[in-house]
Amino acid sequence: MSGGVAKHFEGGVFSEAVEGGRSAASISFTSTAVLATTPEGHLFTVAYQGARLTLGGASGKMWFCRSTDGATTVFSEASGFAEALRASAQKDLVERLEALELAARDAQQRYLWLFFSLALLVLSVAMVSVYVSNHLASLAQNLVPPSLDQKLGKLVLENTDLGGEVANDKVLNQAVKQVLERLTKARRSSFRYTPRVIRSSQVNAFALPGGPIVIHTGLLREATSPEQLAGVLAHEMAHVDLRHGVQRIAQSIGVVAVIQLLFGDVSGVMAIGVELLRAGAINSYSREHEHQADMDAVDRMRAADFEPNALADFFARLKLKGGELPDTLAWLGTHPELDERISAVRRRAELKGERDTKPLAVDWDEVRRHAGYDPDQPE
Repeated sequence: MSGGVAKHFEGGVFSEAVEGGRSAASISFTSTAVLATTPEGHLFTVAYQGARLTLGGASGKMWFCRSTDGATTVFSEASGFAEALRASAQKDLVERLEALELAARDAQQRYLWLFFSLALLVLSVAMVSVYVSNHLASLAQNLVPPSLDQKLGKLVLENTDLGGEVANDKVLNQAVKQVLERLTKARRSSFRYTPRVIRSSQVNAFALPGGPIVIHTGLLREATSPEQLAGVLAHEMAHVDLRHGVQRIAQSIGVVAVIQLLFGDVSGVMAIGVELLRAGAINSYSREHEHQADMDAVDRMRAADFEPNALADFFARLKLKGGELPDTLAWLGTHPELDERISAVRRRAELKGERDTKPLAVDWDEVRRHAGYDPDQPE
């Protein structure tokens, strides 16, 4: 060999003369060839003259030097390998090396451009999808027939744990019926409200699309007057009339299912699973939806000759007892949101002006006792 051996680099060699066709090797350079020495001491040579040079591998940074006859290929991705090859090789091989490096840089720039373009495309699609989904959700309120609300409400009701057994208590059911009838007569609706009283200590109530309203006995126990119950029922009736449940479901199920929903097809909704359907229909309204329901409840209460501030009074009562009723504030919202709702209800009632109210002929103390209230226990 002519010339001195340059710095050694880790790499390997492909050759039929090696067992398995491949071996690790120590790579070095002379003035005429690339040398590869295996751990067993076998030496392989690839002359610069006529050698084929490529750049690739999994990393895209591995150099391959292949002999003219294709029998031997020396490879390495060690740092400094290209510089040592450039310093030792003949002009035509050096030009090939530089052309490959330039092509690799161009490819990397194209990859980065493609990556950022795809990332921007994905972000744009996601933003458009959210916009379209929300827009279609709003359309659902106006275009989907009320009969579909009833189908969705029935589907959720049949597949939801209501939190306890149905309360077959005449006193409780009659009181709820009286309050609901008076609220219903105060304003026409496309929906038929169907109450269901459930034995549960939770201070809770929720409405489903189409009109089902579930009232837990814990709420009847804590309400100190039929007017406070009326405020809660008016709030839930507002969610039904304003079709908040349908909007929430539409926002949860995706664009395709929303389009199916617009055409009255519930198959897409059912395909997503009842869990997601329940999440969209029960106690997951936005703050804006809750505000709308509060304001609508005040107006309905006035129209039914109930004291509208009774809703704010009930909120305030539960806020004070929040530490004793841990499940309550999860339903109503937390401070300061609850404070804002109380103030907003009182402002709405004041803005609408005073109006004569009519008491409801019901023994509310008896209702509370049937709901589990113990008058001997301190409030």
